[in-house]
Amino acid sequence: AVLHGHASFNGTATGAIPNVSFAGNLQARDFDTLVSGVGHAGELPVHWDSLEANIQLSPRMLAVRNGTLQHGDTRVSFGLTSDLVGWRFAGESPFTARLAVHNGEIAEMLSLAGYDYPAHGKMSLYLQASGTPAQPQANGRVQLSDVTVRGESIQSLDAGVQIKGRQLQLNRSE
Repeated sequence: AVLHGHASFNGTATGAIPNVSFAGNLQARDFDTLVSGVGHAGELPVHWDSLEANIQLSPRMLAVRNGTLQHGDTRVSFGLTSDLVGWRFAGESPFTARLAVHNGEIAEMLSLAGYDYPAHGKMSLYLQASGTPAQPQANGRVQLSDVTVRGESIQSLDAGVQIKGRQLQLNRSE
């Protein structure tokens, strides 16, 4: 990450090194991150206006609560809990996660996922996920509005989302 603005962590550190635990509130303004997409090689830079999250971190556990990221008009809310092994995620480490994207630009979301597809409009996404990094599963909803795809217009689309491992299923709501 590249920080252009400022960042702060207001919290505590307890325990002896190397088993120290951290708990507190992280805030950052005006920064860039690199995002690895599914369909492209390399990483894409993404600018964020702000980040705020309550964090607990130890060699055995990570918990992120009340997380929010702001990127222009797009707001991302998130939370995560996961077991760690020596400060790292392991393939069999169980996790639970919550993700909500509000007012996202479809073309930008597709680009972040590694796809170059001629689609424009707005997107909201709500997901609850759990499992392990090797066997993730998630359920939620995706809502699209004012969409244009290859010159064709779609006023709105509301669909259920189900993810099991590497399989994605969308179920359109009427």
